[in-house]
Amino acid sequence: MNERVLFTEKEISENLDKLANQIETYISTLPENEQDKIIFIGLLTGCIHFVSDLTKKVESDHKLAFMKASSYINNKRGSLTIDENIPTVKDHHVIVLDDICDSGNTLNAVVNKLLEHKPLSVKTCVLVNKILPEKSHTPDYTVFNINDVFIYGYGLDYDEYKRNLRDIRIKID
Repeated sequence: MNERVLFTEKEISENLDKLANQIETYISTLPENEQDKIIFIGLLTGCIHFVSDLTKKVESDHKLAFMKASSYINNKRGSLTIDENIPTVKDHHVIVLDDICDSGNTLNAVVNKLLEHKPLSVKTCVLVNKILPEKSHTPDYTVFNINDVFIYGYGLDYDEYKRNLRDIRIKID
């Protein structure tokens, strides 16, 4: 298989530092009595490295939870499924973390589901945002923007493999 590195481990880490600073700035704008009511919710499974590395860089105290949400089957977009086990978000500022935003349908559905549970606010944050003409949701925070290409590594899978790569790669035909 021919491939090339799109984002190196160093580029990912440096950009996560910048993102953590942006999130810290956002948290500092919240009322003082709400700055400790932050919960990061990672969308499994692709987000695992992203969530782990980013939340270690965010110094403000926060909770961490996970949800299962997916719209891919065998690397093809399929029907959207969202785990009904919603973390407790009432009276918290929620930051949803996902590995990638394609059409935005998954994030849009997750945000709407979370809003039913009365959080103080919901923000979305993705490792990779695909630039597509018609999206149902645009993330509030993005680490990398790319065109509509197939990528894998750093949690993103290639038929459930390659998640363990320390960089993000693109397949070259």
